[in-house]
Amino acid sequence: MRKFEEGVLSVVVPVYNAEGALERCVSSILGSSYSNVELILIDDGSKDRSGEICDRFAETDKRVKVVHKKNEGPSAARNLGLEKITGEYLAFIDADDTVEFDMFERLIKSIKDRDLVAAECRWNEVHDSGNTVLGVLTAFGDFRVGDVRRVLAINPRSVGAGFMWNMVFNAKKIYNECGEMPKFNANCHWYEDTCYQLAVYKSVSPENKISVEDFVGYNYYIYDNSTSHKEKDLSAELNIIDSFEYMSSLIDDIPFEEYKQFRYILTELAFGLAWGRRKENIPEVWEKYRRDFIGKGGIRTSGRKDKIKKCIKRVILYFRYILFVVFCKPKIAK
Repeated sequence: MRKFEEGVLSVVVPVYNAEGALERCVSSILGSSYSNVELILIDDGSKDRSGEICDRFAETDKRVKVVHKKNEGPSAARNLGLEKITGEYLAFIDADDTVEFDMFERLIKSIKDRDLVAAECRWNEVHDSGNTVLGVLTAFGDFRVGDVRRVLAINPRSVGAGFMWNMVFNAKKIYNECGEMPKFNANCHWYEDTCYQLAVYKSVSPENKISVEDFVGYNYYIYDNSTSHKEKDLSAELNIIDSFEYMSSLIDDIPFEEYKQFRYILTELAFGLAWGRRKENIPEVWEKYRRDFIGKGGIRTSGRKDKIKKCIKRVILYFRYILFVVFCKPKIAK
């Protein structure tokens, strides 16, 4: 039986080549109003001075733990961090962002007061051009986990945002209910945050609640000229489909999941294509989607006798896809 230290907040930060922003990030965490923190920095094979910076913080603050590992990506780094945590509460922060002074304190208070599985807040999008934009959320308050699962995969902004860095999880409660801490799928490089939330919410009772708080607690830095915000190569685009497939497995037990998966995948595929994808990649993305996802049952039917319905849905999906490409004129990166 795993033991959790009461009141301790474990903060996991995957670090990869973040020397320019890492000190700012770590300082905001250690300097927050909630001081009972265990900060776990996972140096994911950085090639710059990030590892040295991590070690320096560990030497000067006993709350900091550092793990150096070969580069395997942020999901694998977070999974390693999950093996190291000892805190009752859990947060995941990106190495180039910052938290507001009272974010942890306010979210943890909500969790304690109402026995929540998780709590999250609003955020600022800080551009390197100097512009700051308030992140968009459309609903605030407490929500049943069962209800959140029904809508999160279709429209994350309708309940929270589908992100993880603006959240605190009740690690002890999650572990006690499912016997382990859910892990990240290291094969998914898109929508990792949403997938992890769905994995957590699937593992606990649907009667539990999360809270979406109406205050700004996080600063999400956007570097407009960074490669992370430019178009990705074809292999990365095709990984979207792998993420869809995994995500469908996390919602395949809820009522009307066929419709929800259909709606979600179609919407996100359209959004992804419109979001600066290269036109020449569209056939490859569609072919992988048709072969790997639909072919493996991502869009399910209720029984063997529904094969005709399944074929009709495939035809409808294909023509909606074509209509989107022809009439919505997705933005093509030059």
